[in-house]
Amino acid sequence: MNREKVLLVDDVAPFLELERSFFDEKRFDVLTACSALEAVRLVSRQPPGIIFMDLHMGDMDGDEACALIKKDPLLKHIPIILVTHPDEDDIEKCEASGCEGYVFKPVKKGDFMEMTNRFLGDCGRQAPRVRARLVISYGTEGDTRTLQRYSVNMSTGGVFLETEEVLPENTPLVLAFILPGEKRTVSCRGRVAWVNPPHHKANPDLTAGMGIQFVGLQFEEISAIRNYLHQISQESLHELVREEENRSSPLA
Repeated sequence: MNREKVLLVDDVAPFLELERSFFDEKRFDVLTACSALEAVRLVSRQPPGIIFMDLHMGDMDGDEACALIKKDPLLKHIPIILVTHPDEDDIEKCEASGCEGYVFKPVKKGDFMEMTNRFLGDCGRQAPRVRARLVISYGTEGDTRTLQRYSVNMSTGGVFLETEEVLPENTPLVLAFILPGEKRTVSCRGRVAWVNPPHHKANPDLTAGMGIQFVGLQFEEISAIRNYLHQISQESLHELVREEENRSSPLA
């Protein structure tokens, strides 16, 4: 099995070792860097699948290193997760850097795995997809036009949209949708992960459309999506039980 590269960046050695312990060496090839500059050089030589980088370091802060990497057209697609304290100023720096997300200190294995499974789904456990029909507004970055399509299924990692007007894979998108029961709009970036074109379907059992990977969702939004999907999964299960009971009951 091919191991996915994960790069951990921190100028405090014990923290690096703690973060390294989160990853199963049978599934991941873990690289480490002790400074932001070392990380920038390493990424260009050995591009990883995902980067976890401390925000505050000696030679250069993580948000600055992130911005540098995002300027490289060959490297900007790499998901970068900044590690910081739950401080408003730090969060603003993270969001301005162009990173895909951030996790808070003290670091927890669950937070790292949540991000890793979201961005490296083929390597780790993919988030389960649930049938969900929602109106999704989307558009390409830099385009003022907004399109709306229905979702077919959704997970905490992405959504499949029903459309015959598929976009090229890796097209960056901006997305917005409202979860039933939620008062606020979920807004995030995304990318076209795969397409199921109408005339040459990769998956003939699925309608024409495209799979979108979420990029930059925050934990509150991930939690809201997870709760919604759990709710409709339970409703579907209860409906199946009722149907089975009706079939099993004797005719009057």
